[in-house]
Amino acid sequence: MNRLNFRALSQRFTCLSIFAAMLAAPLSGCNGDDSTTAASATDDSTTDKTTSESDSGTSTSAGTDTASGTDSDSDSTTGSTSNTSDTTVTTTTTGVDPQPDGAMCSADAECLSESCFVVPLLGGLCGECKVDADCDGGGCTIPNPLAGVGATCNKGEVGAGCESDEVCMDPNNSLCGLVLDATPIIKVQTCGECKTNADCSDDAAPNCSPTISVSDFSGVNTCVPDASVENDKACNHIEEGGVPIGNSACMSGMCGVAAVMGVVKIGVCGECFVDDDCGGGTCEDAFVDTDTGELIGAKCV
Repeated sequence: MNRLNFRALSQRFTCLSIFAAMLAAPLSGCNGDDSTTAASATDDSTTDKTTSESDSGTSTSAGTDTASGTDSDSDSTTGSTSNTSDTTVTTTTTGVDPQPDGAMCSADAECLSESCFVVPLLGGLCGECKVDADCDGGGCTIPNPLAGVGATCNKGEVGAGCESDEVCMDPNNSLCGLVLDATPIIKVQTCGECKTNADCSDDAAPNCSPTISVSDFSGVNTCVPDASVENDKACNHIEEGGVPIGNSACMSGMCGVAAVMGVVKIGVCGECFVDDDCGGGTCEDAFVDTDTGELIGAKCV
């Protein structure tokens, strides 16, 4: 992965959050009366011009019909349409030709595939699908905004994106489980062995634990033995009775949480939860390295 991508995404997240807050505030200097006055002035100017042309005997040919993209009757996907001698020219709202998969977009019409998968706050990417129903014989793997890869259709293999169990075709990995929770932006679900510990029937491997690749914006759930996951590796941070489910899977017995940009939550096995776990030291929270995308569990320092 390009080492700059993850940091750039973090910076974009911060900027977009600020921008969203700005949009929520009322704009100053936007006086409705001024707008009405300007519109009135424009109408007067148009009227004067028409009168002047009429008085001077000037006429306008009806041979050319031009409809501006700003006309209220224009189609939302059309920037402008001009008809001259039965010739029609149509462009998208951005004024550019539809783009290939992986290109940035904000609407379906901007993509050659006619499918723009928009991730809130991060923007949209052209791709093959938006939901499982768009794909034949498999599911839809969501875009990877870190690498600029659009959504793709899959065959329901291990680790393939999904919305339901029905699209998961591997008999040993037939359950569509959550591996990366980025609510309210997006949730990453893939085909794997389990969704919860209850799906792990083998007493030798009773823990449903995720293997996560932050740079790939993906992962897969597998059943693993107790105390088998090393520090700095992913674990299930969801709590039951106030205790992280992944504690039993971690060698340390401690599954902490790394918060990426304050939104994406990832469980990571570490050395501590609080300072008291460090015998007089300080517990440094788990985090994700913004240069490499690597998971770093909590450490006693």
